Amino acid sequence: MALDKSRFIDLQGCVNFRDLGGYRNRQGKTVAWRKVFRSDSLHLMTDEDTKHVYQTMGVVSLIDLRNSSEMDRDGYESTLPSTVNYLSLSFLELHGIDPFELGDDPASRLAETYLWILNNSGHLVADALYALAQQPNRTSLFHCTAGKDRTGVLAAMLLSILDVDEEQIMADYELTNLAMDRLYPLLCAIPGNETRPRASFQAQPKAMEAFLSALQNDHGGAQEYATANGVSAENIDILRASLLV
Repeated sequence: MALDKSRFIDLQGCVNFRDLGGYRNRQGKTVAWRKVFRSDSLHLMTDEDTKHVYQTMGVVSLIDLRNSSEMDRDGYESTLPSTVNYLSLSFLELHGIDPFELGDDPASRLAETYLWILNNSGHLVADALYALAQQPNRTSLFHCTAGKDRTGVLAAMLLSILDVDEEQIMADYELTNLAMDRLYPLLCAIPGNETRPRASFQAQPKAMEAFLSALQNDHGGAQEYATANGVSAENIDILRASLLV
């Protein structure tokens, strides 16, 4: 299947850089295009990529979801333009990222990770949503290393708050698999990942289903989860007003 050119941004370094726009919510409104982006790690961006992202696309708010060990390994934040507001929110810093073991079930492993974030990093998820609400008329980007798990959780939370239905949230999550031909070699180049199977890096629908189910059944939904973790009703209104058209 070919990449969706309206949603995937064609860069030389990043291979999973996507627009969150275009999804219709339950009230018939549409998430605005070219306002919020999600991505894999930015450290491989070329000078041309950097110019395109920060000048042509106008990204001014950047949320980095990687752990400190990943930031130490790959860096990049010191080279950001002065126009960019950078925020580090390591959803999995206290959990860590365990090596993939032979025999691990990718879906079960990812489900455990997503539920850990849901149950232990609520204040950081809230900080991310707050940061997005502080740039209501400007362009934002959030990312991790693969642009799938931590990024996928935040994307799912944001789309849920915008009242996008589960089917479209799942479809957005699974788009990472369309980029896997280019993404897999990059992830295997990370020390410790050399022999990991392709499936261990792919989006696993059952994992996101478990996350969305727990979000609704255990926390009452995305808005209730966000407010319980400190996001004001005013900021939720700002997100909806600025990102829905």
